[in-house]
Amino acid sequence: MTRAAGDLSRRAFVGRAALLAAAALAPLPRAAERAGLVAAAAAAAPDAVVLATLDGVAAYVVPGNDRHSTAQGISTARPGGVAARGGEGLRATLEAAGPGTVDAAVAVLNGLARAVDPGADARAGALGLDAPFAALSFAAKEEVFARLSRSPEDVLRRLGAILPAIAAFVSYSEFGVLGQDAAEPVGWALTGYEGIADGRDELRGYYRGRRRARERRA
Repeated sequence: MTRAAGDLSRRAFVGRAALLAAAALAPLPRAAERAGLVAAAAAAAPDAVVLATLDGVAAYVVPGNDRHSTAQGISTARPGGVAARGGEGLRATLEAAGPGTVDAAVAVLNGLARAVDPGADARAGALGLDAPFAALSFAAKEEVFARLSRSPEDVLRRLGAILPAIAAFVSYSEFGVLGQDAAEPVGWALTGYEGIADGRDELRGYYRGRRRARERRA
């Protein structure tokens, strides 16, 4: 099929959607400072802390058989958002929003994690996790996002809405296997998707043997 001028490919559409989401979070660093969640001169978070925090979000949205899901008390016997590289997809989206956005998001999540569960740092250390948010129970993570949804700062409310949405999208997309020709995306296994096909047997013909989409009237 020939694509008309101006039509978007699926990949281009997804890319633009991610950029729009990122743009909505561009004011996050200053808003986090105003809310007292991030110090103005705070150093960038270590990479391990960033990934652990964002993997904690991915496990919250799509639990799997990884240690983040086990730590939150809700896991499955199958790979989930962490195996689908949900944390890396979140980081890529936040990086597109501009300098400081990743560190601000991570600081906000971990700051609220400590407010919800003062023992989160100690628990993270005991579990071998690199961020307090990653060590929260599922219910405590839910409370973190509930507090974001009630924030007087509009961009913090957006953060609470966008992060789970992006984590879900990445987990069920092909992001996790980009550049790996032989690998099957985690989302395909979770949903039972059989991959690209030129038609499917269950979609052949008409319902109940009808020969046309609309019956003729006498």
